[in-house]
Amino acid sequence: MYGDKIKELRGDMTVREFAKKVGLSPSYISDLENSRDKKPSTASLEKISKACNKEMAYFFEQKTVKIDLKQYLEHASPKVRELLESDDAPSYIELVADLKEKGITPEEIKGVFSYVEKYYFKDKSE
Repeated sequence: MYGDKIKELRGDMTVREFAKKVGLSPSYISDLENSRDKKPSTASLEKISKACNKEMAYFFEQKTVKIDLKQYLEHASPKVRELLESDDAPSYIELVADLKEKGITPEEIKGVFSYVEKYYFKDKSE
């Protein structure tokens, strides 16, 4: 989670240049970028955010999933098309992005939706 954000902030700078800029060691920056330190201290995140003119919230923002929604909608059922074109659509897309970011495989994500379909949409008369 933090590694990608730090790499993004580092941009074209070397790890050594970036470490000097933010006041942390190059090895620590490398550990953060490669997820060897999965939970950096608040003080470290503050140093990085301050040096890069970012708010601390930057490290906790969700990634945006880029999909060709227009192409998908051409083949989707009318109900799915209506749902994804509604104001609620981002929450569904964010759910999948969040599951993927947490290491959930596509098969497991399908399982989540199968579970929802089975128990949420089952016939109430049963």
